[in-house]
Amino acid sequence: PLSLCGKNRQAAFQKGGDGMRWYTIVLAILLLLGLTLMLRFGVRLTSRAGRTSLALQVGGISVLRLPLGEKRPPKVGKKKKEKKKETARRAEQKNAGKKEELSRLLAAANDAGFVLETLRKGLSVTREKLLRRIVVNRLTVHIAATAQDPMKTTLQYGALSASVWGAAAALSHLVRLRRRDIVLVPDYGAVSCTVELDIQAWLRLWQIIAAIAGYAALWCEVRGILESRAAESKGKTPSPAQGGAKPAAPAQA
Repeated sequence: PLSLCGKNRQAAFQKGGDGMRWYTIVLAILLLLGLTLMLRFGVRLTSRAGRTSLALQVGGISVLRLPLGEKRPPKVGKKKKEKKKETARRAEQKNAGKKEELSRLLAAANDAGFVLETLRKGLSVTREKLLRRIVVNRLTVHIAATAQDPMKTTLQYGALSASVWGAAAALSHLVRLRRRDIVLVPDYGAVSCTVELDIQAWLRLWQIIAAIAGYAALWCEVRGILESRAAESKGKTPSPAQGGAKPAAPAQA
């Protein structure tokens, strides 16, 4: 009996250890999923000394930097061009059916009120699900305005001040603006304007997924309405087999 009791305790302890192991694995997976959803994806636009670049960032680290305004010669060979043409032709054939279905659905949207309501809902989703959640972590704008003479320099400085400060005010109402450093000065002795930009914005992964889900839900709603309208319009159109209008017979002399 003592050996049997010891075996039972060992089996119960082993089962408890297996259960704790599964709990640990599940908690680790949930923790990893939560950290992944909280990961930040963003862009950073910088412009200094006439060089402008756009960097794609993941977790605050730049993973890809694209220079802007620099023209590079194309390096596409003949085989690559032919391959691109073949890929475009296959994609066009594949999307032919989708285009027909989309045109059929758009033909049912012949109501201006429905179109305006759809646009309103789309703008609402864009504002609430996307723009309101964008965080502009850094907005640095340093501009030294100059022109040919002092009068034109003053006028240019006034126009730039109105444009930049107005754009910053509008941006603060659309997104969450954290740090703002805007400096505009007139430079009466310089030859050309000096512009320095450093703009960084990001979104978390779960916010991107929520925005995509919002657009998908809106599209499903609009598609359902359009399909029901198309079915109603098709059902209202009588065919000759159902007693529709027939061509009139020619009059006999």
